[in-house]
Amino acid sequence: MLSRLLLLIAIGALSACSQRQTRWTIDPSYRAPTQNAGTSAPKARNATKHYVFTSFRDVHPPTTHLLYSNDGYRWRTLFDDRPILAAKPGMRDAHLSRGPGGTFHMLWTNADFGEFVPTISHAWSRDLVEWSEPRHLPVMASVPGVRHCWAPEAFYMPDRREWLVHWSSTVDGFAPPETAWGEPVGNHRIWAATTKDFRGFSEPFALFDPGYTVIDSTILPVEGALGTSYYLFFKDERREPRQKAIRVATGSSPMGPWSEPSDTLTRPWSEAPSAIRIDGDWMLYWDAYSKGFYGGSRSADLMTWDDITRRLRFPPGHRHGSVLEIDAETARRLLEADAGASSS
Repeated sequence: MLSRLLLLIAIGALSACSQRQTRWTIDPSYRAPTQNAGTSAPKARNATKHYVFTSFRDVHPPTTHLLYSNDGYRWRTLFDDRPILAAKPGMRDAHLSRGPGGTFHMLWTNADFGEFVPTISHAWSRDLVEWSEPRHLPVMASVPGVRHCWAPEAFYMPDRREWLVHWSSTVDGFAPPETAWGEPVGNHRIWAATTKDFRGFSEPFALFDPGYTVIDSTILPVEGALGTSYYLFFKDERREPRQKAIRVATGSSPMGPWSEPSDTLTRPWSEAPSAIRIDGDWMLYWDAYSKGFYGGSRSADLMTWDDITRRLRFPPGHRHGSVLEIDAETARRLLEADAGASSS
């Protein structure tokens, strides 16, 4: 009797293990539901949490908008879906962060993101409503052969009292270029520089180089029993063999060094990772750019990830952006401004 009971327990454990390991089996026929804000967006007055998401729209010139949610799942537009600011020659891939003094900083890729552009762009705000004049930041001007600066982000390092600004660049001669269909297509690596004020910058350096082409980095700090660990999510940009999906590396400092990257965390043809903790779980949002929808994954332990795309609702046209939690007072002022814009 005892042996039979132990056998049943072992079979159940193997079954559970099998289910756990196959969570990321990809169905090639999968199509996400139509994503829109709908009429059931939660009302902020009943919420205890508030989140905003920058939202790039692939128009000409590209524009960036702001979304709001109080649960991280259902998102709606703000200000009648008008662009945040009129940046020239347009803006895409915007990242939003907040400094220790309460000031919001936004970085983005210049819309003129073709060859030999060594700059990113920056603006700041006290309230997410009124923004400073945009400025171009020549972060890679001292590096010969740089071809572009894509998807910049800013991470504040309180122990150093400065920001780590990171982005992806191809630099001629830095590493062998990736080839696709027999042609060289670039050698993207994650580059970075430090700054205290978004005016003066250190010399740029390679922050993350796994030995192959990567773009779209974001850094998530995670508190643990042994201190803070840092998770660097990024897109594996390789085409041969095809990857085009999100991986993660870890380190004891946002400056690295970094561990060997994980296996892919998302389906192929996903980019623009943005991570946050919501209601005790870790959320990872990503842009399924080739399919035209925004996806998401959730984890309790940062190891096993469940695809929750079917539970998410984003406005149509939402592309590469970043998520940020804001305080109740900032949310109140933001939503008041949104109500005023909607009634005007």
